[in-house]
Amino acid sequence: MNKNLYQIPFSESEREELIRLRERNAYLEAEIAVIKTESLEKRTRSCASQGEKAAIIKELREVGYQLKHLLKAMKMAKSTYYFELNKIDAVAEKKMVSY
Repeated sequence: MNKNLYQIPFSESEREELIRLRERNAYLEAEIAVIKTESLEKRTRSCASQGEKAAIIKELREVGYQLKHLLKAMKMAKSTYYFELNKIDAVAEKKMVSY
């Protein structure tokens, strides 16, 4: 029924708007995932530290969310995220060496 609607080529402004809306949608999905994860964390503890935020972001990245959206939703700088990941990895290595 609406086949003719899908065959009409998009104008340049419509393509740009579609790209912008897809980007916004991806960000909102990541933000919702962050909020859900944070609310679960807050039930057991008070406020998340930078390391805990980095761990949450790492988990959500493995699910498939884009890093830039997760960082924006968590209000964390990219450099802080990688710094915290390196600290987590260093602690894990020390635990493995001591055993």
